[in-house]
Amino acid sequence: MTETFISYAQNAEDVVLWRVLRGVAHGFYVDVGAADPNIDSVTLAFSRRGWSGINIEPVPEFAERLRTERPTDRTFEVAVGAEAGTATLQVFAGTGWSTIDSGSAELLAAREHQEFTTVEVPVRTLDSVLEEAGVEGRDIHFLKIDVEGLEEQVLRGTDLTRWKPWIVVVEATEPASTVTTHDRWEHLLTAAGYEFRLFDGLNRFYLSSEHPELAERLSYPACVFDQPFETAYHRNVVEQHRGEQHHLLARLHELESELRHARALEHAASARLSQAVRFGDEMRRQATQRRQENVELSAAARDLKARIDRLEFDLDDARRNVELIQRTVSWRVTAPLRAVRAARSEGPPPDPVFEDRTTDGSTGTDLEPAVDVRALMTPETARRLDAYQTRLAQAAALLDGGASADTTEPPRVRIELAFESSDESADRLAWLALVASTGRYPDPNELSSAVRALRRGGPALLMSLVESRFELALADGTASEFGTSGSARSSSTWATPPRTTC
Repeated sequence: MTETFISYAQNAEDVVLWRVLRGVAHGFYVDVGAADPNIDSVTLAFSRRGWSGINIEPVPEFAERLRTERPTDRTFEVAVGAEAGTATLQVFAGTGWSTIDSGSAELLAAREHQEFTTVEVPVRTLDSVLEEAGVEGRDIHFLKIDVEGLEEQVLRGTDLTRWKPWIVVVEATEPASTVTTHDRWEHLLTAAGYEFRLFDGLNRFYLSSEHPELAERLSYPACVFDQPFETAYHRNVVEQHRGEQHHLLARLHELESELRHARALEHAASARLSQAVRFGDEMRRQATQRRQENVELSAAARDLKARIDRLEFDLDDARRNVELIQRTVSWRVTAPLRAVRAARSEGPPPDPVFEDRTTDGSTGTDLEPAVDVRALMTPETARRLDAYQTRLAQAAALLDGGASADTTEPPRVRIELAFESSDESADRLAWLALVASTGRYPDPNELSSAVRALRRGGPALLMSLVESRFELALADGTASEFGTSGSARSSSTWATPPRTTC
């Protein structure tokens, strides 16, 4: 069985390179602008398959992590340019956008609503780095350049005819944009004997004239013919859902155990009741015979009747509790099914699973019992659900200026529509969705996951993730009972969320 290839690159660049170079054992790469050693890394899949290389990364945090996590690589904590010197690096924390091109940094900050800090860094030519690394005479199987607007300066400081990398991959659009930039520097590659072979929407791939045998395999982007492969992002989502499923199954087993115990209590109570009824009948018969003879015996019979009545009341109460537990188990068992169905449906997802009913009052699936769900909720659960619905509705009204306040659409649909039409940044929308669902400020990891969900799958995937977190919190008893108060305000007045690092 063929091993599944895990792609860690942001645009499946590693899938294409592996298709072309998979026959090379213990290959060698040069990564200019390596950034995070794991997230959106073009070289991680190769490193895990026995390759090694040179990482060039001026951001101190990333450089230190590269040195720690890639012990077989050599990492240079410098910027690369056309000539040696120093430069001011604009650092977008936690991203691969850091650059010494101030114009690109200002454009990114305005477009993505991101802030940056500055740090002075040394600048070297790629030629000098490769000389120090002792690469002379060694095959460089691919050279990747991702320097946020400084591609031309890197290429001007590199003698490609000397180092002769087999493949050169260059990011060919303006940072976080589809505007192409290759017209500024492509002539430097063609003049060195490189032929353009592929544009994947973000990068341009060039092949050395010395390796024409690789041309056909480098002529198309990652596609179905590269199967089996999957992205690290989707694998992480699957693992997260698998963990949630294990948690729900464990809770189901607990509820089943409680149900078995309740049924045992009911059986014991029924046996005691039957015994008491038989005993009472005998006492009533004797009391009828002796009523005139013994007033005390009549009083005893009345006391016994009161005891029987209490036992009958206890039995009825036990039966009601058992029925409530049975319904609660059924509702919890079907919760994951409704969540999965909502995430995979083609239309707008339904409101949270507690409102999963059709307009005629019947359930939306034959897997669920036709019961009044709110009647089965505890007051605490009902308050938490109401607070959740209120937060979703007010978040939607906050985004669209109150336009959705008079609609009859469910809050889930209203907030997704508000997300679709909003021009707010991804991290602000994700922050608002998490606060609306949980009633508390999210931690950085939660916010990072939510931003990725919004960017990769849009409002539907974000709300499925958010809704799943609310259901887990509700099951754990940690869901907030607090809604928001006041009317919707202009989106320009709501508190600035913490910055995500995704």
